Order: sequence, then C-alpha cells, then structure tokens
Amino acid sequence: APWYLNQEAPGLKHQRNLKEQKPVARVTDFVPRGHKAGPAASVYRKGACTNCGAMTHKARDCVERPRKKGAKFTGKDIKSDELIVEMAFDYAGKRDHWSQYDASNHIELLKSHERETELRLQARAPRARVRVGLAR
Repeated sequence: APWYLNQEAPGLKHQRNLKEQKPVARVTDFVPRGHKAGPAASVYRKGACTNCGAMTHKARDCVERPRKKGAKFTGKDIKSDELIVEMAFDYAGKRDHWSQYDASNHIELLKSHERETELRLQARAPRARVRVGLAR
C-alpha cells in the first residue's frame, strides 16, 4: 500500500461528496420548458417578481417586457409560476445546443427556401435582359 494510505490515521473521506447523488440525465432526456406550474395567483405574493408576479424568478430575470407599473403595485395580470425541473446533466448534456430540436420540418423549410430563390431569380430575369439590351 502507498505511504499515504494509512488505515489507522484519518484519511481523505472528508473530501468525498457524501450527499445523496441525483440521477444523471443524458443528452437525449426530455426537459420540459415553458410549462406553467399551475393557475396564476389572484394577488401579489411577497417575494415574487415585482414585474409579473411569478414566484419562480426575480425582476432582473423576468422575460416579460418591463411594465410601467409592475404587478407588485397594481396587483393585476399576475402571471403563473413556471415549471422548474431539477435535473443533473452529464458533461455533454450541459453543453448540448441542439437539445429538443425537432428536425421533422427541416425538409419543408428547405423547399420553401428553394421556392423563394426561384421567385427571386424570376423577378431578376427581366431586369437582366433589359441591362443586356442597353449594353449593346
């Protein structure tokens, strides 16, 4: 055994993470985004976002446009809380920029771009003929 593995003296167990380990989510796991946690509150709650009234974030993190008078002062149009899912991702899962991308409509998107380019070329063709005629 190595010199630093002395079984009688205290070891390095204090440096281990002895907390309960969360299940690690893979790259392919689905994370719901944009879902609401339930119906909106009817009155402003202490500690909520001063802009929209949701409890899941503060005013500096709010994605709604800044109101002239926030939900804290008006008590009107309070938004519902967002659903927050606690997931521990692995290394690739944290850095996956294409997660939850739906590639099913990609072919339709390419066809629409091709149609647009054909229309653009057809619109340019008469102008090109006129320019060629002027050059002679």
